[in-house]
Amino acid sequence: MRFKVIIFWSSPYNKSIHRYVIGVSALNSTASGNSESVRRNRRGDMETILTGLEDPRGLAVDWLGYNVYWVDGSQRLIGVVSFNGLLRRNLITTEMEQPHDIVVDPLSGVMFWSDIGLSARIETARMDGSSRRILVETDVLYPTGLALDYAARRLFWADPKTASIGKLFLWHFWMQIELQTYFFICALESVNLEGKDRVVIRRFRLSIEDKPYKIDVFEDSLFLVMHQTHGISRLNKFGQGIKIIFVFQLPCPIPFMHPFELFHR
Repeated sequence: MRFKVIIFWSSPYNKSIHRYVIGVSALNSTASGNSESVRRNRRGDMETILTGLEDPRGLAVDWLGYNVYWVDGSQRLIGVVSFNGLLRRNLITTEMEQPHDIVVDPLSGVMFWSDIGLSARIETARMDGSSRRILVETDVLYPTGLALDYAARRLFWADPKTASIGKLFLWHFWMQIELQTYFFICALESVNLEGKDRVVIRRFRLSIEDKPYKIDVFEDSLFLVMHQTHGISRLNKFGQGIKIIFVFQLPCPIPFMHPFELFHR
């Protein structure tokens, strides 16, 4: 059986959605360092599956139904298109301000998306657009990145604008002495897929730490695309330990793809 990996991405410049097919030979050549073979396998593999968008933002891949879900911030809608681009449908077109990111859970037939408008929130619905409801609407300002932990059945998000204040105290006998005040901006949080058991994973200190903008989760790790440096970092999904920086100062932010979001054929 021949395997292929299909990668999907949106282009705000071209206002379109594309796909790129990578064969096993290209993957093997990449692993072995055969750059000429990689270049040869790249030719003719990119396709445009959807055009005519205004502000394409988040994408999510339904690897069971062979569909790609997207949000358009200007048209204020959530849509779905087949892998080959032949079938398209707008699913949700009302009561949206600035939809930004989207993730899907094909095993349960549920999707989740964020809205960064004045009434910022995270919503959920069936993957056909039915049974829509708000999942998170309190203490959320700018949820730019969503990620699903399929095994743990939890939704993670990054909010670069949520602010809070923390204080460091020292107890001396019966006296409490304030040593330092920290101002935090940006939070990594999670809830279960029913919107309950909300947990703050980590807060980032203002003017000291860069803020995560896009995220993904794999096993016990969160992978973060940072807002200012466009770097890539890894953090334990329970908030333990230190943040590990993999790449620093990329020319532009990049999306992540969970292994489930890579379609194998």
